[in-house]
Amino acid sequence: METIQAYNERNISGIKEEDINISITGTVVKREDNGFVIDDGSQSLKVLMENSVKDNDYVRIFGKIVRSNEGLVLYGDALQDLSKIDKF
Repeated sequence: METIQAYNERNISGIKEEDINISITGTVVKREDNGFVIDDGSQSLKVLMENSVKDNDYVRIFGKIVRSNEGLVLYGDALQDLSKIDKF
């Protein structure tokens, strides 16, 4: 039986070396052909994912973090639109 790993909620600046499955909540700051860039107030992070987000959408992304020569990239598994909730 396969073990399911939980997604750890993180700030982008707080991503740990041992993190694999994480969730990030923030604002879409730039759309790209194969994903978008999200900013959570601590840093920005590239997300690779098929989606229909727009600039300034407030979202939570669940995915797998990958470290590359270009830095951290999040391969998105699921997206939750939080644009209609109150932000503090």
